[in-house]
Amino acid sequence: MYLFSHVATSIDMGFLTIKRFLQYSSDQYHFRMILNGTISMEDADGKYILEKDDIILIHPGIRYKFDSISDNQILDVSLTCSLFESMIRPGCQVVCNSSIGRKSDYAKLKNLLTDMIMAYQKEDNNLQMCSLLYALIDCVNEYLLVPISSENSSSNELHHAERIAKISNYINTNYILPLNQQTLADHMFLTPQYLSKFIRQNFGMTFSRYLNQVRLEHALEELKETDHSVTTIAFNNGFASTTAFNKVFREFYNTTPSAYRQNIMKPSDSSDTAPYKQETDLKSLFSPVIDAKQSGSGVHLITMDTARREPMKSPWLQILNVGLAQNVLSHNFYEIFLECQSRFHFQYARFQNVFSEKIFYRIPDMAVYDFTNFDDIINLFYRNDICPFIELGNKPDKTSYDLEQEHSVEDPVKASAALSYRLDALEALLKHSINRFGLDYVSRWKFELWSEQDEYLVPLETPEEYLDKFLSYKAVIKKYLPTAWLGGPGFNTSGSIENFLAILNAFVRKKTVPDFISIYLFPYEPNMNTGPKDRTDDTHFQIISPDPNRFRRTFQHMKGLIRQTFPARLPLYVTECNSNLSPEVFVPNSAFQAAFICKNMLDLLHDADGIGYWIFTDISNEFVDPRPNNTAGIGLIDNYGIKKPSYFAYEFLSRLGNELISQGPGHIMTSSYDNQYQLLAYNYVHYNKYYCINCREKISFWNTYTVFSEAEPNNLQFELTNLPQGRYKIRTHILNRQHGSFLDECLEILDHGNSTPEELLYMMLNLQKSETEYYKSICIPRQDIAYTNCEDGNIRISITLDPHEVDYISISRTL
Repeated sequence: MYLFSHVATSIDMGFLTIKRFLQYSSDQYHFRMILNGTISMEDADGKYILEKDDIILIHPGIRYKFDSISDNQILDVSLTCSLFESMIRPGCQVVCNSSIGRKSDYAKLKNLLTDMIMAYQKEDNNLQMCSLLYALIDCVNEYLLVPISSENSSSNELHHAERIAKISNYINTNYILPLNQQTLADHMFLTPQYLSKFIRQNFGMTFSRYLNQVRLEHALEELKETDHSVTTIAFNNGFASTTAFNKVFREFYNTTPSAYRQNIMKPSDSSDTAPYKQETDLKSLFSPVIDAKQSGSGVHLITMDTARREPMKSPWLQILNVGLAQNVLSHNFYEIFLECQSRFHFQYARFQNVFSEKIFYRIPDMAVYDFTNFDDIINLFYRNDICPFIELGNKPDKTSYDLEQEHSVEDPVKASAALSYRLDALEALLKHSINRFGLDYVSRWKFELWSEQDEYLVPLETPEEYLDKFLSYKAVIKKYLPTAWLGGPGFNTSGSIENFLAILNAFVRKKTVPDFISIYLFPYEPNMNTGPKDRTDDTHFQIISPDPNRFRRTFQHMKGLIRQTFPARLPLYVTECNSNLSPEVFVPNSAFQAAFICKNMLDLLHDADGIGYWIFTDISNEFVDPRPNNTAGIGLIDNYGIKKPSYFAYEFLSRLGNELISQGPGHIMTSSYDNQYQLLAYNYVHYNKYYCINCREKISFWNTYTVFSEAEPNNLQFELTNLPQGRYKIRTHILNRQHGSFLDECLEILDHGNSTPEELLYMMLNLQKSETEYYKSICIPRQDIAYTNCEDGNIRISITLDPHEVDYISISRTL
């Protein structure tokens, strides 16, 4: 009872960064896990280098010295002394410092700390936190306790134990370096001869064998948990060459690294050993942490009655996000847009920064505007049957989630003058557009006004200031376009919901109703600024939600809040969404993104009035992120015009019919007209929970798939009933890591050992024209065609979906 009622005040969690040297002591116990970077820590027993994945326990009343070696992020979990000490086995003390121990010994603790920070984010989490706290203390009692030394222990014994620990610490910390016995002897201020004898007596083996044992322990984990080549693993773990690695590996395990990896990939036939393997094969922290399998190996039978149909809309085809208005003026954009629109037929092209002088400007000393560039943009849209969706807000140019970007509060006088100019400019723009393009077309335009926030999603204006601005724009728009829609506030749901409610209430106080509400959906949870009370900095951290259904859950919550505020139904648009906005990762380029799009678009099928994927093409990044090494764009198409898996996911969605037959987890079936059917199935795998709390980590492109949870292929069998008799053609489009992904084509080159990562990255940044055309031609989904007879009104279709795979199947009766 005590634990349950006091758990909220007994545990504190948060993130911190050590930026400079500091001395630190606490009155609580702190588990600290290094999420990334490197720091040094010094206590009375010595100085230690703590790297990514390391865990230490800070004891109360002891002074520690910390310093930053490289940029770092640290998870801090603190527990009160009364709680912690009451649950530790009497007569023992806790020793927790993974920098001087085996990494695998701390895997369970890492899992628990990660689960605790996830649970800590939730409301009404007492029961789950109690469960995890018990598990944490049990782990400590089982693995991290040592008997308290008796008072009669001699100083020689203590010195002896300290020397053993220092030797182990040094080798475990520096095993990736070209160590030898002389190097260690110099570090320990011992002769090589004495050191050799000491190691034999206390470690039971020679120095070289112990060093190789440590290297192999780390290499084994990398073999099991990554796709790295054997050569890469050898160099990562201190071996001078692949030959040396193979030789030592064979000495210890009587096999080669390649054969060992192939063997562990085979499923075990012995159920008796399964529990043991689950405990002994715990993953290192940077590999996906053990999660429940997201799909089983059995066959899942799904029956669908093709005679049962209902009308279906396609909210994902409402909004095409083109980013900055000037993107449309690019020749490369023009060509890509024409092809895309001819396939998808989007209803609206959403863009921002319309008041930029690059789009239109007032001619000096005249009350006349030059609309040349604006007209070029609208002409393109007009000819291709798509309407503008104009963001009126003063949004920053950045298209990615970047906490280093600076935002500042605009001076009130300048802000007022800027608003006055924008209102005058908008009035001139509307009059010009009506005269040039006609009232009928311009009346179909939509306008959105973003409520300004800084990089931490903190409002830069009060709800009243936003509403005053909203009403000013509304007066101008409705004067010329009474039926045009104006909405907002473009609320990022990764921010505080209280801010959203404040804006809704401001609408009520001002007695005005927007034509629609707009929100953004990204996977990030609200900023976690509550942490250890003794934090030494004000760093903000954000985590990705471990909930794969966050978009659906958040959308329903926002919809409920709107319904409570406004009596009449208001359209709700998701004007921006993506799985990851970090410019440092290649996740949006991966096969994962295709399954992500299919899952979340279909999850919102019945509720969202429009969904806009952020962003259409990576060409947008050319305007806002001039770094030459930025290839991790978040668009559907990259800078070379190579289509990504996300593009093909959109293509599959666009081919769905306008009648819904069946929908369930991982699949949907539609019909477009008689005897034409479409089946879409996907195997979505969410981020692993460690990456969720460490999503700002810079992940190299060859490690992209290490950020996802483990999952098995999904075996599905669809039984279609009530079909007209006849012969049917079944065309299957397969989108997975082998078919339709430029990133995976590059990773395959690396896996074959035909390139170094640096050479491959250079190629990705500098594709020749012939290479571009080649990858455009091969990075497409695979197609399989089959024919079958339908004599009893039923057809069965069996598929196996790999993790991240999306299959689109068209079924049509032949004449």
